[in-house]
Amino acid sequence: MKSVIICCIAAVLLGNAASVYPGNMSFSLVSHDLDGVLVRQYHGGIMPSIFLNDSFRFSVLVSYTQHGRHWMIDASAHAAYYPLEGDFWVGMTFLQNILIFGDEQLEDPHLWMHEISLGYDVHLGSRLFITPCLVFRDPFKRYQEEAEKLQELFPSWGTLELGIHISLILFSGG
Repeated sequence: MKSVIICCIAAVLLGNAASVYPGNMSFSLVSHDLDGVLVRQYHGGIMPSIFLNDSFRFSVLVSYTQHGRHWMIDASAHAAYYPLEGDFWVGMTFLQNILIFGDEQLEDPHLWMHEISLGYDVHLGSRLFITPCLVFRDPFKRYQEEAEKLQELFPSWGTLELGIHISLILFSGG
């Protein structure tokens, strides 16, 4: 629960930072489980982001996944680096907590995870962009028990996922 509260505080701070920081702020609709629809597993999320400069972006992602009578809320803080001064980025979560709810009562419904991601921003005008991305969950194999539990409850959840972000730049500074 602490990590969800921390992520919510980070989102509020992110919004306040946008009012005083001259960088860009965007809001995204996100899915990191596009193949889940095939097994009636639904995933979606929101992600406010602030571009600190041309090379760094900080985001807070809150997502929801449902399969049958189980559902989870995933909250994470994510940083992305644009190494080539273009639209390609590499990112990672530095705080990520998953809460699982449903019929089966887990001993501890809080699971920790770590992700590394790659993406490419495709601009569709000055304010709208779509980002296909690859998400590598638990790349260092530190959370294998958590990954097994997630795969048991959510069959489409995997350690390698194709995702998409649909983003709108809300504030454009600098």
